[in-house]
Amino acid sequence: MFNLEKLAKEKWHYFHKRFRTPLYSDLLLSGLIKHYNQKTEFDYVTSDWLILDHNIGILSTQWNLLGERVKTALHRDPEFLIKMFQDLYEKDKKINQLILEINRQADLSCEKALQFFKQYVGLTYQFSGTINLPIFVESDLQDELLAAIRTKNLSSQVFQILTTPIKSSVVHDEEMDLLKLALKNEQRELNDQLVDDHLQKYAWLKNNAFDGEFFSKNDILKRIETISNPSDRFLELKRKARENKIKFRETKELFKDDHRVSNLIDTLQESIFFRSWRTERYYRNAYLLRSFYDQVAGFLKLSDAKDIFYLLTDEIVDLISRKKEVDMKIIRSRREGYLMYADRDGLEVLTGEQLEEAKRRISFVTEKENGAIRGMIAFPGLAKGPACIVLTKEELDKVKDGDILITGSTTPDYVPVLKRVKAIVTDEGGILSHASVISRELRIPCIIGTKTATNAFADGDHIEVNADKGTVKKL
Repeated sequence: MFNLEKLAKEKWHYFHKRFRTPLYSDLLLSGLIKHYNQKTEFDYVTSDWLILDHNIGILSTQWNLLGERVKTALHRDPEFLIKMFQDLYEKDKKINQLILEINRQADLSCEKALQFFKQYVGLTYQFSGTINLPIFVESDLQDELLAAIRTKNLSSQVFQILTTPIKSSVVHDEEMDLLKLALKNEQRELNDQLVDDHLQKYAWLKNNAFDGEFFSKNDILKRIETISNPSDRFLELKRKARENKIKFRETKELFKDDHRVSNLIDTLQESIFFRSWRTERYYRNAYLLRSFYDQVAGFLKLSDAKDIFYLLTDEIVDLISRKKEVDMKIIRSRREGYLMYADRDGLEVLTGEQLEEAKRRISFVTEKENGAIRGMIAFPGLAKGPACIVLTKEELDKVKDGDILITGSTTPDYVPVLKRVKAIVTDEGGILSHASVISRELRIPCIIGTKTATNAFADGDHIEVNADKGTVKKL
């Protein structure tokens, strides 16, 4: 298990920085370190995952190992990832069926609640096992597509067209439905039922920290009030979506004689959709299970039901089974921050002084760099303006029109802000990342995967983003 001396010497592959509660991290990581999905013959198990101060990484040797396995599987069967997505969509349906069954029983006994919880955890571990596989090969998929484009002497715009998402995301659907509500509001036809229906479909989108925070009716009404010309905006989004689909179909036709490249394009498109879809399932499930979690929190005698998200699955099972009281010191310390280490032996969580020592000795990112830094081009263009460093979604309010947003990564919460900035720069990222996808949708310069941008610049720095060359520098 955890050995600070050993882990401080290891090289870690950095994924991204995300605020996640321990329960969410458990539901994700536990599925990666043991082969719960017995129907999947592919050896997806990885070891040595680390969440440190919300930075998530995997041992570099493990990253390389699984990357080679996925590449080999894709070489044998170009539709390997597509088939995996279909398997996970089916597993999600099973989880939905279980949630419906749980919600049909309003007043659960302690024993029945425990049984349902174990079933839900088991299914979620199966679901978690393969959801990260596309990330291990996204740079290879990108390079292969770029090579195919160069072979035909086509422009770089072809790559942008083929990797702009065609499948509608839930964030896009929510925006379209919100515009419909805003139009109803203009026509004085908005009523409580329409807002409640919207919440039932989308309230969970706010829960991207898996902390039990959901959109309220007041949140929706405030957002509606800020929308001007909803009809024009709705028609514009529909037009852009239609144009993107037409451009995509026409561009893909250029490769109709190359079955492997056509498969590659389909795999990238589905991977882009899947990147957001996979994690959104966890947020949504927490919303659909909110009354169930409240009941379980009651069995644990938690004064704040949201404290349940700071326990691990095994801890919850043990506490309910043995009718033990929760040690609130554990909850409080984890709320302040935690380290989670996962290997084939299981999970370990550290807080307090052990966490602080680990933060001093383990690092995922390099030190601050001077001058220009480099990253991958997500969408080309040149932009100059003041830097705005955003490390958490709580800091989004400080972004002003015309700023250049510099952040670890973007999530659906960022979309309203992204429509006002001149350019996007992220520490993390690949072709499948949210920032990469949204920049192509909004057609604004974007550089991803810089590793150090949030450390290299400060709020107010006048910077230049050259997304034609992949550089960011202070002017």
